[in-house]
Amino acid sequence: MYEKGMSPKQALGNWALDAEIKQVLANGWKASSESINSYVGSIMDRLNNLIGQTRV
Repeated sequence: MYEKGMSPKQALGNWALDAEIKQVLANGWKASSESINSYVGSIMDRLNNLIGQTRV
């Protein structure tokens, strides 16, 4: 998601996360507590990286 050159404001929009989640579900991802936690952790890592990159 963030690798495609979106601005931070766009990337942090809920629609971006919704779209990514829908894409993952469309690819046959099956929800389990472990995979949900892993996926949320992945999103949080990327958000933290993005926030860190935008600090002056």
